[in-house]
Formats: sequence, C-alpha cells, structure tokens
Amino acid sequence: MIERQDRAKLYSPAYRESMAAYRSFSASREQVLGQLRLRMVKPEVSRAAEPEGPEEKEASPAASVEVPQPSQPAPPAVEASVARWYALHSVFATPEEQTEQRVGPGVQPPMIAVFSLAGGVGKTCLVATLGRCLSSFREHVLLAEMAVCGLLPFYFGSRDLRSGVRVFSPPGAQGDAPVQVLNLQPERHPINGNDHLLGELKQAGRWSSRILVDMATGGREVMSRLLKARPTILVPLLPDMSSVASLGLLEGLLANPLYLLNQFDASSPLHLDVRAMLQQRLGDRLLPFVLHHSSAVSEALAEGMTVLDYAPGSEAAQDYRRLAGWLRNYAAPASVGNDGVRWSER
Repeated sequence: MIERQDRAKLYSPAYRESMAAYRSFSASREQVLGQLRLRMVKPEVSRAAEPEGPEEKEASPAASVEVPQPSQPAPPAVEASVARWYALHSVFATPEEQTEQRVGPGVQPPMIAVFSLAGGVGKTCLVATLGRCLSSFREHVLLAEMAVCGLLPFYFGSRDLRSGVRVFSPPGAQGDAPVQVLNLQPERHPINGNDHLLGELKQAGRWSSRILVDMATGGREVMSRLLKARPTILVPLLPDMSSVASLGLLEGLLANPLYLLNQFDASSPLHLDVRAMLQQRLGDRLLPFVLHHSSAVSEALAEGMTVLDYAPGSEAAQDYRRLAGWLRNYAAPASVGNDGVRWSER
C-alpha cells in the first residue's frame, strides 16, 4: 500500500517534471535519473511560502529560458543537426552556403614528386607500380603525369591517351582502392597571376589519400612551380655513369631530395661500388633498399599492367611493397576514403 509520503512525492510538481523529461527522447536516462535523485533529496517547499528575490527569479523556469538573439551562435543541438542532415539542410541553404558545402576536405594529401635530370631511369614505372601497391593498402591515390604522351594509363590496361582524370579499378581485387590518373600538360597552364597547374592538381586530388607526380625529364621550370606545394622529392638513380654524373646538378637544384637506386643487380661489381659511393655521399637520403633489375617489369607493361599484378611473387614486386611500406611510415596518407563521401554531380 502506498504511504501518504510516497503519494505526496508521486504527485509533486518536481516528480511530474522529471518524468516528463524522462519520456523525452532528447534527454538521456542517466541525466534524468540523476536530476530525479537530487530533487528527491531536497525537501519540497511551497512556492507560495518562499520569498521572492533574486535567487528565486534565477531558479524559476521562466527566467532560465533565454531566447537566442540573431547575433548569437546557434545552440549545440542545432549545430549537430546541421552537421548530420547534410542533404536536408542543403535544401534550405543560401547559394553561398551551398558553394561552401561543395568544397572538399581542408587536409592537403601528401605529395610525392618523382624527378630526374636523366632519362630512362624508370620514373613512370615507379609512379605507376608504387601507386598500384598503395591501392592494395586501400589508399586512394592520384597519379599525375606531366608528359604530353605519358605511359601511366597503359600500366592500368588503357589502350589510348586522353586528358582529364581517369579512374581504373584493380582486376578481381577485393578491397583494393581504385587508382586515378591525371594527365597534366604544363604548357596548357601558363602562369598569369595564378598558377592554374597547381590548382588543377589540388582540385583533382582533394578526395585522395596521396598524390604521386611523374615529372617530365629535366622539367626545371615545372619543378619550380610544383615546389610551392612542398612535395617530397624522390629521385630514382641507375647505377651507371649517366645518373651519377647528374647528381651534382640535382643537389644544387633541389633541397635535400631523397634518392632510390633502381634496376640494381647485386651480381654486378659496378653496381655494388656505385651503391657504396652513393651511400657515402648521400647518407640517409639514399633509401636503405633498392629496386632490383627484373625483366618482369617491362613484360608487365607489355601486358598492360604493373609487376604487382603480372608477377606478384617476384623479387621486383617485393621491392615495391617494401617501398610502399616505407612511404606509409615516412608520410602517413590523408584520412580520406569512401566513408562519408557523398555522390557528386560532375
């Protein structure tokens, strides 16, 4: 049987108010129960018997409600609602706000520029195969080439050359991210106040985890423009006289680039001696591993794929996986993926 004191609590204004808050879906159960315990501990006092003063006015429900002024920021609940219901609020957004909503993430993905003053060192193959390897780590990479007739698309099964951004999906791979290839022709982007070359590159890579750039051989003017984006410069070297002879010019042109020995043959005394001399001169700026010479690399291109797909168990494929692992530790990819990315109209 309910005691008189319990009935008084049951029908008290404080109890009814707390139960109304409990039934509200916007209040959590723990918050309401905590408020209920506090109010049950405090003895009920008749409102008519309490003196009216400044403290009473501050505690009254009418005085605790503040009408937000236009100059005040929106309450946190409203801000959370706007952040959550993207499409719903875009219907009521002004043209200026709609333009802001289309802007991509503010985080600039890390950029790697592969550059050399000597030709035939394997820049394009390096960019294509490294990008394919990073896609196996589910990185959304953008591969940009500066040459007019570049070969990057042919590493991903393309049969022609076209401008613009092209997206290639790995064959039969589960979970691997697609690869984007962008053909940038610097002569189409002269500097007229603003550098539209960098603008197009950043626009294309705004949803990418990483950007790899295949620089044209000896493109010093384009490299000076690209340096404004502060990329990491990676220079592939061959263990021969032509690559080593250009080392002095590279050191004077670039600030602390990284070097990678490519097409290395451990059975060649010349290659071993060149590697030792480069280690002595460059120190830790020469990567501690090499890309071994393998005929599977050129055979893969003839088949329209990288060595990662053509000969996944080869030594060359292992070299590129090692390079991709080092790069991920050296510069973490931008945290941009498919999660939360909405469809866009192009």
